[in-house]
Amino acid sequence: MILLAPSIMAGNHLNFQHELAQILEYADVVHLDIMDGHFVPNIGLGIKTCEQICASSTIPCYAHLMVNNPTDYLERFRNMGADTFVWHIEVQIDHKRKIGEVKESGMKAGLAISPDTDIGKLEGISQLLDVITVMGVIPGRSGQIFIPETIDRVSCVRSLPGNFKLEVDGGVSLDNAEQLVKAGADILVSGSSFMKNKEKRLFADTIHNLRR
Repeated sequence: MILLAPSIMAGNHLNFQHELAQILEYADVVHLDIMDGHFVPNIGLGIKTCEQICASSTIPCYAHLMVNNPTDYLERFRNMGADTFVWHIEVQIDHKRKIGEVKESGMKAGLAISPDTDIGKLEGISQLLDVITVMGVIPGRSGQIFIPETIDRVSCVRSLPGNFKLEVDGGVSLDNAEQLVKAGADILVSGSSFMKNKEKRLFADTIHNLRR
């Protein structure tokens, strides 16, 4: 089943309650972007904001950590009830150990891979993961143009061993959603295309129709 996961960070930061209500009406997952200003140049959602969103959400919340030290965040996201904990393969940590720690905490474990990182880095680890997130843009900023080569990268990741969900994050829109699904995507993360789209029902219906 294809899941729609709007990124609430792309919404109105002065009214996250309203933005969350729209996500809950149309989508399957709330996507939380956490940035530390070091791994990427920008600052994303704060921990307190994520706690309030998780507490109010009736659908799963996925945490996407674009940070240098994902270990520092594990306990907080477990305690707030996040469903899935995703960090970047580019971070210099023991990924296999971290996957075990995340799963022991009760959350699903995921790795994200940036557009300029060799897919081969996922070999030998893909079968341990619940989610693999293929970035369709350079991580750290919303509203970027989708990188066309992402579709081929999705196909490559789909061929890796494992029973993981394949998520695409960045630049997902009505123009490429069907291609991404055909390439093997299970979860489509949408920032600006959903949160700043007045035709949210059209966007959501298009994603849900792809399930068939």
